[in-house]
Amino acid sequence: MTVDRAGSTYKILKLKDVKGLALEVYKLTEEGLYELADREELTDTKDAYYVFNDKKLNLFLKDLDDDKFPEIVLPSIDKNMAARLNVYSFDIYTGKLNKESRH
Repeated sequence: MTVDRAGSTYKILKLKDVKGLALEVYKLTEEGLYELADREELTDTKDAYYVFNDKKLNLFLKDLDDDKFPEIVLPSIDKNMAARLNVYSFDIYTGKLNKESRH
């Protein structure tokens, strides 16, 4: 997913590898390359999707706290097969992800 914020372009990815799930945010540089801004490992290892606006999505943006900035929402399934919504915010000034959900 690619988004534009404050004059910069970012690419947001949800990845699955042998270690589990991860969230990565990349910033488009002036040279036209994407550079890793931040990465967070999710505690859950199973991917999931959420039906949002009649679409099945495993990653989406939604302003959950009405602050005019969308949060990054990543569904997953924990080791007990319970569904989870992992919510992160991304600070464009520090280039860091902040986990908003607690479980």
